Amino acid sequence: MNLNDIIYSSAESAIVSQKDNGSMPSGHNGPYIDPETPVRNTAHWCITFLKAYQISNNQDFLDAAVKCGDYLLSVEARPMDSVFFCRKNPEKDFANGLVGQAWAIEALVELTKISGEQKFRDLAEKVFLMHPYDKKVAAWLRKNVDGSNNGFDKTFNHQLWFAAAGGLLSDQNDEIQKQILHFLDAIDEHIELYKDGCIKHKGRFLVQTSAQNLRYWAKVIKDSKSDRSYMKMKSIGYHGFNLYGFALLKSKFPDQSFLSLDTLKRALNYAKSDSFKHNLPNSKYGFPYNPPGFEIGYTLQEFNEATEEDIADWVSWQIKTCFNFKTNLMTEGYAKDPNTQAARIYEATRLKNYELKLD
Repeated sequence: MNLNDIIYSSAESAIVSQKDNGSMPSGHNGPYIDPETPVRNTAHWCITFLKAYQISNNQDFLDAAVKCGDYLLSVEARPMDSVFFCRKNPEKDFANGLVGQAWAIEALVELTKISGEQKFRDLAEKVFLMHPYDKKVAAWLRKNVDGSNNGFDKTFNHQLWFAAAGGLLSDQNDEIQKQILHFLDAIDEHIELYKDGCIKHKGRFLVQTSAQNLRYWAKVIKDSKSDRSYMKMKSIGYHGFNLYGFALLKSKFPDQSFLSLDTLKRALNYAKSDSFKHNLPNSKYGFPYNPPGFEIGYTLQEFNEATEEDIADWVSWQIKTCFNFKTNLMTEGYAKDPNTQAARIYEATRLKNYELKLD
């Protein structure tokens, strides 16, 4: 069995869940338990349906992908004609920061490539450019669903993935390209690693002044051993997600200086370490939520950091851990949010068609 078999069978199982308005079943943001709108999972499945169409040439999948795109263009997805309405937790922003927008933009760009319908890309560019970019800080501000500004998104992977989504648009938009390249030139100021090379989930990102620096280190010192252990395990679960973002950027900007950073090389080496492989199954932000087998596999593929056999091992690990061969959906492996986990099969669509090792 190969990876395309898995993707196709998953799309075939999921397509029957598409509603008349084009949306797909929503989840609750995995371990965060934030009730979400259908925007995120609809965007994810849009990409998977496109891949299934490319595999099979079955028009039903292209039609389903276009319906997903039409939902993302709808008033329900953008009720105040601004950014996408992604989650419903009243204690957090409804846009899900930059990353919620990145996922929708990503799908709209991929849909434009296959469908040829410019309206999808037009909206992707519009939403991206709604977010102000601060050149002094080299970061984007969040937008609220009502169109107001909401300060900087201080989660590094959110900024990284927003840049990656913008990278997909940059070949036809000079302003977006300028922002992405400026962000990448400054990225070493934002990213922080543990000693072993793991990317910190909450590092010194956006620490700009000496006062902020003092507050940051005071918090680090104050945090209990259990707090530090929790954040390390969370960072392990997100390491592949960060690297997937870097891999997307490498595919669009293969000659940029960020690729030679020692920081990135250390992060890549950690992804290949026995320590990472040993600890990954113990993070609730790994297989139960993020699909690290696909993420590390794609990273190693794009950075040419492993043999095809080693990459197939990573992809096979993801499938063996999380794929339900009765339903043909990625809902196994102690999943807390089956709708979201199933939708994240889309991260496999950029991988080559590896032969899987499932015995």
